[in-house]
Amino acid sequence: MSLSDSFAQTAMDLALDDVDVSSTSSDVYVTARSAFDSSSSEGTDTPYATPRAQSIPPSYPTPSISRLHVPGSFQQSSGSLTPMSVRSTNDIENVPMSELHSGQRTPRACDEDDEMYERESSAEVRRHLDDDNKSVVYQRRNREPTPEDFGSDDLLMDSVENSVEVHRSDDGHDSRAVRPRRDQELTSGGLRREVNYWKEVSKYRQGQNKELKKQYADAVSRWQKMQQQNDATVGKMQEQMSKLMDFMNSTRTAAESELRNKVQAEEVRIAAQHQAIQVAQEQLNAKQAEQDKIAGDLREREAAIEKNRAEVENHQATVSRLLQQARTARPRSSAPPVTAQPLAAPPKPAGSSTRMFLTAIPESVDDADKGSGSEGEDKPLRSVPRAATSSRLMASTVGDDVEVHTLTVNQLVEAIRQSLRKEMAESSSRRHRRRSATPASESEPEVDRETRIELLRRVRELYKKQCGIETDKDWHGHQEADHPAVQAYNTRGEGAPSINNIRFDMCTSGSTVSPWNYVIFEHLLETFKADNATFISDNNITDCYINGLIEDKFSRGRQTWRGGQPKLKSTGVFETPEECETRILLADKRLKERARTDQRRCNKFERRHATVEKVIALHVGDPESDVAVWRFLEKVLDLLGPDSMSSEDTCDDLPETVFRVKVLEWRRPMDEHMEIIDKQHVLDRDLFSQQGSRPGKRLRDSTVKSTREPVRRLPQQLYNPDWLKAQNAHQVHTLAVSSEKFEWIRVVATLAHAM
Repeated sequence: MSLSDSFAQTAMDLALDDVDVSSTSSDVYVTARSAFDSSSSEGTDTPYATPRAQSIPPSYPTPSISRLHVPGSFQQSSGSLTPMSVRSTNDIENVPMSELHSGQRTPRACDEDDEMYERESSAEVRRHLDDDNKSVVYQRRNREPTPEDFGSDDLLMDSVENSVEVHRSDDGHDSRAVRPRRDQELTSGGLRREVNYWKEVSKYRQGQNKELKKQYADAVSRWQKMQQQNDATVGKMQEQMSKLMDFMNSTRTAAESELRNKVQAEEVRIAAQHQAIQVAQEQLNAKQAEQDKIAGDLREREAAIEKNRAEVENHQATVSRLLQQARTARPRSSAPPVTAQPLAAPPKPAGSSTRMFLTAIPESVDDADKGSGSEGEDKPLRSVPRAATSSRLMASTVGDDVEVHTLTVNQLVEAIRQSLRKEMAESSSRRHRRRSATPASESEPEVDRETRIELLRRVRELYKKQCGIETDKDWHGHQEADHPAVQAYNTRGEGAPSINNIRFDMCTSGSTVSPWNYVIFEHLLETFKADNATFISDNNITDCYINGLIEDKFSRGRQTWRGGQPKLKSTGVFETPEECETRILLADKRLKERARTDQRRCNKFERRHATVEKVIALHVGDPESDVAVWRFLEKVLDLLGPDSMSSEDTCDDLPETVFRVKVLEWRRPMDEHMEIIDKQHVLDRDLFSQQGSRPGKRLRDSTVKSTREPVRRLPQQLYNPDWLKAQNAHQVHTLAVSSEKFEWIRVVATLAHAM
């Protein structure tokens, strides 16, 4: 009999001896299993269930978790018993077998220790079987076996096959799964069947381990592939990052280089501009020096002209004296000729000029007599060159001797006529040069204010009649001349402007010197002279003065016309008609405000001047009066004029009308002097007309500055010394400070109190 058969028989005998026949196979198995368990000798009553049992009844006590179990033993965990390996159960977590599935590894053993656990389990089972073999045989001898005690191998294998189910998949592979036994399932095979069961379980687990190893190998292979892909991806990313960094570095380098080039170009441009500014400054300084030199030359020429004029006057005085002597002299035919004797020169008065003793005419007459010989006394004399006359004059002056000759009246008159003719020719040329060097207004005769106002009114009538222009606003609608026609006439002299329909050349630079406009100006001048011949002759008005008024009227009109043309805006497009009209209205408003300011300034000057004149007229005979001070104030007003009066801004944010005075920085501080005059006008208001607006309250502070240009040609004492020191040489030259000596008098405030 094989070992398995005897083991099964022994188990059956033990079951028949100790257990009732009516007991179930499970009870018999429990009895037989308890015989091999070492815990049975220790008196433990812990029952064991089959591997297929789902749970242990709660009435049985829980086995100790510190004991070691042989294969086939059970450990309670999570409400079920599972087979455990021979190891301490403290570190093992039992999982019910009913919850396992294909491909899942059990928590009992690791893949590397499966064979070792199998060998240990088989050896331990074999040891228990050998140790208990004698007791089993002894029990069998004491009783007769029954048919139920023998188990069939086929039946055992059938039960095992029923416990381990085989599943075939679609691809032809077989998979096994352990089917848990039910609580009421009979265990007919006993311990042998249990051993076979656990062998099948071990084989199943080995297959599971192989499958898991295969899956693990596949997973490792996939992981390696993924790692390779990740490495490739990381390599690509690193390559792209390297390219990106290279691109960023190159871009940054290019940007820095471009910025550096721009900075260098800007520095070069700034340096060039600075150099150009320096060159322009040097040119400006050179021009300023040249202008100063020209001004010095002009002053020298003026001094020379004055000197020549004095010489001419001295010559004229000498000639007059000689003529007077010639009239009283005796004719040569009535007396024998007298040899000229040198006479002692009369003593010169102190401070007199030597030019009063001119001998030019007598010396020229003596030379003429010597050259003519005996041609007769009635032959006209030849004139002597001026250089010889000057040399003889200088010689006679140095020697303090004057040669006197006795001449006939005819000879003397002819010599005087030739000398005067030559001197007048030279003086005429000098006067011509002087006229070109001075402004036209200085060379023209003076015209009083009323006459000038009347002339301006008649010039306006002329433009209204000939050009259809009555006011300055009418210049906006003036139609200019055709450009090709103007160009043809100005360059080639072809055509001419129409007199019936006058159209000016408005676009040519310097339109007042345009040949086209010159023809129109001549026509307007002739028309004005024909219409106002009596007025011109009565007031002795020259054509040049009238022509200047006509050209000034055109210049102002052309400026108004140019202001009405569309301007180019900063955006590069021209103004629309609406924008142009708005700008014209704004400019007209500013012009009216400026006119009102100028009118207030003129009214202020007239009021102050009238006040001073009346005060002087009232106190002129009083020996104790302060007429001298008022005459000084009158002279100050005459020198300053209306343009030197300060203007005001109206303060509308106060309860009453108050004017804020605009300070003239260039003018000498003279507020006290002007206040004295204004207060005197208020005190003597009965002496003045009550018409017109009364002077308003005026506030003085240094916050509001006047922007008007300073008045030129004033004495230096009337300018602010601090302001004058701050001006450069060109500005001082343009200012044309007068060399007139003016003594400034400080007027104390008690002067107004005395009045």
